Amino acid sequence: IPPQGAFYFFINIKKLLGRRFKNSEKWCQALLEKSGVSVVPGEAFMYPGYFRISFAAPMKNLKEGIKRIKNFVQKCN
Repeated sequence: IPPQGAFYFFINIKKLLGRRFKNSEKWCQALLEKSGVSVVPGEAFMYPGYFRISFAAPMKNLKEGIKRIKNFVQKCN
């Protein structure tokens, strides 16, 4: 969905869900526990299979968060 002035991204993780993570809520909880990155499950916004991330933070923090998310995804595959 094209942004309408907010500072959030909804990221599709449907391909990452399955036996290990039944929904994006479980995925987001594991991301927080294992990587220290807090994102919001799409279910909170009626977008199952997505998570929401805010980009209203310093670039240094955003880069570190994205790096941690990438590492988490690679370890889960």
